[in-house]
Amino acid sequence: MRWSPPSRSPTSAHRWRGSVAAVNSELDQSPERINEDCYGEGWIVEIDVADAAAVDKLLDPDQYAELIAQG
Repeated sequence: MRWSPPSRSPTSAHRWRGSVAAVNSELDQSPERINEDCYGEGWIVEIDVADAAAVDKLLDPDQYAELIAQG
């Protein structure tokens, strides 16, 4: 699986290796959960990342909001 998450620098892209460990099938019947509770019951997938240190490069919600606000 390849995925490029938001990073600390808008110009850098990170390639990840890993696999999908779980899919939230409850969203098939209640997709609104993504908007209502994205950090709880609205989760989409769980990913087993091959290089756990790469997770440290992800933005937390506040960092992401700041990046978006900068344009």
